[in-house]
Amino acid sequence: MYVRSLHFLLQVKDMLHKHRKKDQSYIVRNSVDQPVILVVPLLNNSARNSLRIYVDLQTGMLVPSLYGVDVSQLENMEKEINENQKNLLTWISTLHYQLLRQLCKNAVQHLPVVYLDMVPVLEKSPAVKDDPGRIYIRLNHHPSYYLIVEFHIAGETNNKYKLMKTSSPTGFQKLQNPRGLEIDSVVDLHYLFDQTGLEKNEDCVKELIKMISICESRIPFISLLQGIAGEEGIIHQGVYEEENLALVCKLKTLPKVSGTNELTTEILHDSILECSFRIQERITQMWVAEILIKSLFPSNDVGVDRVMLTYDAFGGQANNPKPNVIKSFVEDWSCIVRLFGLAFAYKQAQKQHTSLPEVHSY
Repeated sequence: MYVRSLHFLLQVKDMLHKHRKKDQSYIVRNSVDQPVILVVPLLNNSARNSLRIYVDLQTGMLVPSLYGVDVSQLENMEKEINENQKNLLTWISTLHYQLLRQLCKNAVQHLPVVYLDMVPVLEKSPAVKDDPGRIYIRLNHHPSYYLIVEFHIAGETNNKYKLMKTSSPTGFQKLQNPRGLEIDSVVDLHYLFDQTGLEKNEDCVKELIKMISICESRIPFISLLQGIAGEEGIIHQGVYEEENLALVCKLKTLPKVSGTNELTTEILHDSILECSFRIQERITQMWVAEILIKSLFPSNDVGVDRVMLTYDAFGGQANNPKPNVIKSFVEDWSCIVRLFGLAFAYKQAQKQHTSLPEVHSY
């Protein structure tokens, strides 16, 4: 019976090797008292996540087993693979995706995201479809954005990631609205593997958490650049990484402020050394706008004045609309220009009245 079981399992193994790319199945027998087992790794060559198939010595039928899978599902699988061995190929893919889904769902349950098997959309799109090999991660801090995860086929490397932007953000409860969402854009994120330290063959869960973190850090800058595009007189230098790997967006020009003296405004603009936007991550994420100005009224040895402005990145709660950071910045910049105009005028008046009359007290 041992020889017959081994021969049967070798046939199954040969079939898998023929139809599966990079098949890693193998046959094992732990002891003389135990049956021969065909082991098919489903995730990272983990024994816990490996499908095990042995031959029932009484019936001669293939019997599958896998930790954490319902008995009814295993019974259906047993019936189908004994009817046709090639049905095992479909079951391997099904179980592979099933394990990946469960792993990802467990991994993100404590993150500020929502795991979804499907996203309701108004029109059909290749980016959104009911596919066992695909999941969707809604980012709570950026509720109009979804991270699309396309799982790799068992035996191959790396999942595929896309970032989808939908129309106006809605709360999770409103996602049940039958009208669905409109897809604004879908961006392939494969280029991030070369820029952010993602390694090939990296653990699926670690990879997903990294991608969520990357999206969380970069999406605010997308909104920032959109806000800049809507304001006249502001030109930016793009977004890039600093030496500490933090992202920064620097502005080349700032807008003119109506109703102010053109001369003083020009002097102030010429005195600006740098204007940059960064995300400060502490208890909550805050935008920090830093303006370095060559001091026109030196009060220290450095001769540079630093103006720091902070803005809430998320509007208080995840479901609230985000504040228009650039619009708030322009309003603050207008106040700075007007205050500078008053200070400059006062300084000029002081220069014109350097010799004040001496008043004696009797």
